[in-house]
Amino acid sequence: MANARELIALRYQFWEEILDRKHWVMYLQPPILDLSELREVFSRAQQAELAKVIQTHTKAFMVKGKEPPAEIAGAIKNFADDIASGREVTVRAGDYIAVQNFMRAQKKASK
Repeated sequence: MANARELIALRYQFWEEILDRKHWVMYLQPPILDLSELREVFSRAQQAELAKVIQTHTKAFMVKGKEPPAEIAGAIKNFADDIASGREVTVRAGDYIAVQNFMRAQKKASK
């Protein structure tokens, strides 16, 4: 059987390993990623089309008071809010997805 000193040493070693792991995880740095491959995925024409849709509906909402389509109303209102409050316009992931889905639906409807 292990004596008391061996148990204390074992317990101390166990807690020391947990603390070391905690500090290692706390200061963990993500690896540097080369995102140049992702740039090829997004075509500039698609981004220009996206910007045109956003600009058209945001301008109509802010200047003419025209309500945007229901599918992208939240996104357009977020963009308008950013502009009206003087903040940099931030494209949130949900807004981007909503506008992309709207554009796809418009293309399918026009075919």
